[in-house]
Amino acid sequence: MQTLSLKKICIFIAAAETDSFTEAARQSNISQPAVVSIVDEIEAISGEELFVRHGKVRCAKLTPRGKETYDALVQAKTFYDQALRSISKAKKTRCEHGVLIQAPYASAVSPDWLWRLISGYTEGGVSIRVTDWHQILATIEKHDRCVALIDGEVCPRNREYLPLGSYEMVLVTSNPSVLGSADNNVISWTDVPKYTFIYSGINPTTKDRIYQTLKIATDASKDHFIEVNSRSILQQFLIQFKGTAIIPTIVSNSLQMCDHQLRSLQFSHSRIYVPLGLVMPFGHCARLKMKHSDLQQAFDRMYVP
Repeated sequence: MQTLSLKKICIFIAAAETDSFTEAARQSNISQPAVVSIVDEIEAISGEELFVRHGKVRCAKLTPRGKETYDALVQAKTFYDQALRSISKAKKTRCEHGVLIQAPYASAVSPDWLWRLISGYTEGGVSIRVTDWHQILATIEKHDRCVALIDGEVCPRNREYLPLGSYEMVLVTSNPSVLGSADNNVISWTDVPKYTFIYSGINPTTKDRIYQTLKIATDASKDHFIEVNSRSILQQFLIQFKGTAIIPTIVSNSLQMCDHQLRSLQFSHSRIYVPLGLVMPFGHCARLKMKHSDLQQAFDRMYVP
């Protein structure tokens, strides 16, 4: 039976993540030829080339099969690290588990769902934090004891991603002039007024797509719009100044529940949908004894198509 030591797995991962056999050698404190030899060994086990070759020269870029092997080895290392921590007698301090929720979705999270999630932790404390997209991403990259509810195409290393669905970006307004041009709660991107608010509590890729669509439809630059990530400030401006805002349906629903003057309009074309999901360590569901179906019932009042 063929085996791989943890050190060789780590060296392969380093080569894949740095795109450099030389850098992997430096990080692992071995020679560059030794790294190449280890890669040769793993390719022999796989039976396929895992790094791209140009003629006889191999570069540190993964082939499709190499990416699959990388993911498998990262997952194996993650399970090893978790097992080592769980059996370590030297570990005396309680480890705090974190539940991170991206700000726009905090008001829509089901309390029952959240209670089932945190009650599954039998060791260490639990902290629940509502924070912004960038802070969540930075935290899950550094800490392995957290579950994060986050939007966008998020695929951190050493993590499992459970899709929950997607939400739509809509235009919300109490402005009669905008409502007058809307037919059946639908509006065109060309009718979006300048100085419309853009809800910025979402991932950067979605914001860029919004600005690109507005640029094509209205020829307006980012300077013609206003970013805001506070739900309360957004509500005040929308009501008091009859403003308009492009926001997630989740935020739209909560604002309309608070003030019935507001109306939500879907875009007639080029609709922008954003994936929403949970990021967690590999094997986290099993440790908490929760099914994926349980984790997917995260919301009480949100429609996810």
